[in-house]
Amino acid sequence: MKRYLILLLAVLLLASPTPARAQEYTAPPVEISKEKVRLDGKIYYSHVVQEKQTLYSICKAYGVTLEDVFRSNPSLNLEKEGLKKDQIILIPIPEEEKAPEQSNTKVKRKLKVDDPEAEAAAKKAAQEKAARAAEEKAAKAEERAARAAEEKAKAEERAATAAQAAEERAAKAAEEKAAKAAAQEKAAEEKAAAQAAADPGEVLTGDEDYTYHRVKWFEDMSSIAAKYGVSPASIRGINGLASDKLVSRQLLKIPKHPADWEKADPMAGLPAGVTVPARDAGTEDIPVEKAEEATGDAQEEDATEDTAAEEAPAEEDPFLFEDIFAPAKHKDVQAALLVPVGKSSKTNTLMLDFYCGALMAARDLGRQGVNVVLNAYDYASGKMPLSAEEFENTDFVIGPVDNADILETLRQSDGASWIVSPLDQKGAALADTLAQVIQAPSGTADQIADLVDWLQHDYEEGDKVVLLMQKGGGDASFAQAVAERMRDSGLTYTTLEFTRQESGSILSTMGNLVNSYGTGRFILASETESFAIEVVRNLFLLSHRNAKVALYATSKIRTFDAIEVDQLHDVNLHADVSYFVDYRNGNVHDFIQGYRALFNTEPSQFAFQGYDIMKSLSLLKGKYGKKWIRTLDKVTVKGLQADYKYVRRPDGGFVNTATRRVIYTPDRRIVSAD
Repeated sequence: MKRYLILLLAVLLLASPTPARAQEYTAPPVEISKEKVRLDGKIYYSHVVQEKQTLYSICKAYGVTLEDVFRSNPSLNLEKEGLKKDQIILIPIPEEEKAPEQSNTKVKRKLKVDDPEAEAAAKKAAQEKAARAAEEKAAKAEERAARAAEEKAKAEERAATAAQAAEERAAKAAEEKAAKAAAQEKAAEEKAAAQAAADPGEVLTGDEDYTYHRVKWFEDMSSIAAKYGVSPASIRGINGLASDKLVSRQLLKIPKHPADWEKADPMAGLPAGVTVPARDAGTEDIPVEKAEEATGDAQEEDATEDTAAEEAPAEEDPFLFEDIFAPAKHKDVQAALLVPVGKSSKTNTLMLDFYCGALMAARDLGRQGVNVVLNAYDYASGKMPLSAEEFENTDFVIGPVDNADILETLRQSDGASWIVSPLDQKGAALADTLAQVIQAPSGTADQIADLVDWLQHDYEEGDKVVLLMQKGGGDASFAQAVAERMRDSGLTYTTLEFTRQESGSILSTMGNLVNSYGTGRFILASETESFAIEVVRNLFLLSHRNAKVALYATSKIRTFDAIEVDQLHDVNLHADVSYFVDYRNGNVHDFIQGYRALFNTEPSQFAFQGYDIMKSLSLLKGKYGKKWIRTLDKVTVKGLQADYKYVRRPDGGFVNTATRRVIYTPDRRIVSAD
């Protein structure tokens, strides 16, 4: 009977519901990541931790052990700190997934211990292993701390050296500025004394109500009035001028009280176009400049004036164009275009685009009143189509493209015309040593110089600057140029040099260099595609660990197809480039619409280049006539696709040094930083 009661009680217990199961916790599902990365030759899943996920549920889903995850993420210290939401962890891929010929069945290892002594021994061994791991970790931490202290000491030493150098440069600059100011003051005193001796009336005394201004060859009545903040009528009134026509080196009185002289304006009340004879206004006996008719003594005076203008400081010739849509002065332009349109027995569409862009520039200039004569020649055969007389009558020749053809064109022209290198950056080497050459595209050296200047401008307190160099790379000259420019900048920075094969282990090093409160500014001293890919990949991963990064590089990086554009946005690419078209610009929009209407196609980069070069040079010739080349290194021309700031080489021609700054923003926009 007792046995039956026990059985009945057991049946009732088994049939009754278990309260614990009603409250059992259900872990959120873990989806296997589709993102994989390669580090140190091993492939890992890149898993983003979701809310309430645990190490156990993640390991179970991927079929790995806790030890596997700990070993794969040493820098995260998961054993002590655990998981965090949105944290990126690396999951090793099991061997059975790597080898498709093996079974896909996940193998779970279980340790079954029936012997208490064996279990105690295993537990002791695990404790000893944990103790050794803790000792090794502590030793590594001490080693890292020692290295950090050493790096800090070196950084402080470099900072002290840089500060001392900056103080020395500042002191030297102050001395030079003081010496220059003293020299200018002395020159002004000597000039005033010379003027007093030659004409006492030209020297301003404190009792007079006007000052004097000597007219320069590029000035007119409006610009002089704006310079002194007076009206043209007051200048005409005090000088008795019946028109706004001025001549070079004319001496004008500028009234201190312009309202008193506006009523004396000889042109007041006269109909438009009517003038009266003017009285003497201090005009010197210097003939009015003529663009084409000056001969004999007039040419000598013109040459003397040219020399004086060339020797004058740049601030005395403040020519600045806002863009290539500045007005000209209705003077003739004679230009020639030499491009290989029919190269290799078929049409070279890119050269045809360049030609179409130049034609459109000539049309637009004609609408502004500039008479442009553009003679275009197909230089595909390599035979020079221009005669010596045609070179003599041509202001500038755009082309050819190849350096060898440019040299031949120089030989044929014999210095009669300026030869413009339109496309090849290597043409700068010709302009360095050969006169009559104008190098239109800016080169890599100018990009490097502006890139470092840009980095200096962006740097803020708390930022970390890192120079990335490829160990044993094939572009040593480029890397050396970047490194030298960085050394001269005075910035405190860290050099990180590694091979492409070592890039898998460089992520943690990059992470240690970036502060949580500043921006890691990395400058790429390499134009090798494979190395650039590894740099972008590591910075991409670093940016997804909530690190603020910015990559500074030259335009070459934008040509690497293997780098996804989204990654360039994520690493906040700052690219210094020779060409960039801002399609939000109204002038660009007008050009595209006009190009479509004329040629029934979209303009390429070459069309923009042909337009910019043709129009910028023609504007100078149309504005300044025969003296246009003298203004080339005193202006900054802003084109549709490129800017032009020419520098005269001491033993050669002119080289364009202007570049543009472009930023790939995290919100997926490409914007101009200029």
